[in-house]
Amino acid sequence: MLTVQELSRRLEVPERTIRRWIDAHGPFLGARKDGRRLLVPEDSFKVAETIKSLYAGGATSADVNDTLAGRNVPQVLEVDAVTPAQAESLVRALTEELRQAREEIQELRQEIRETRDAVAATQETVEEIGEWIRVKPDEEKRPWWARLLKR
Repeated sequence: MLTVQELSRRLEVPERTIRRWIDAHGPFLGARKDGRRLLVPEDSFKVAETIKSLYAGGATSADVNDTLAGRNVPQVLEVDAVTPAQAESLVRALTEELRQAREEIQELRQEIRETRDAVAATQETVEEIGEWIRVKPDEEKRPWWARLLKR
């Protein structure tokens, strides 16, 4: 594990910058607290070098996160332990969310079907109107006003 000071020295970047990177990109760096010290795994040094080069190239912190995620850089996420009751509650909440999402998907599918049917009906109507307003070959010779009055 590297301390912020060691990482700062190896990258030739101020400690404050390293701490800012940990705040913005901590899951990619895998930083952990050990008492008052922040420690970064040795294998995250390459990630820190990448972050440095991205910022040197003018990237924003969002750009850096997107780039790291796009390169499939592993993220370390800390999760607090939960009790069985909390886990059960979470499962119930997720199950309910999933049920609602399924209902919404079904409603959207129904709307899509109805829209397709409406488009097909409209297309048929447009074709019927086109037939109705098309000039018949024997009527082409008659003046427009006669065709309008159907005489």
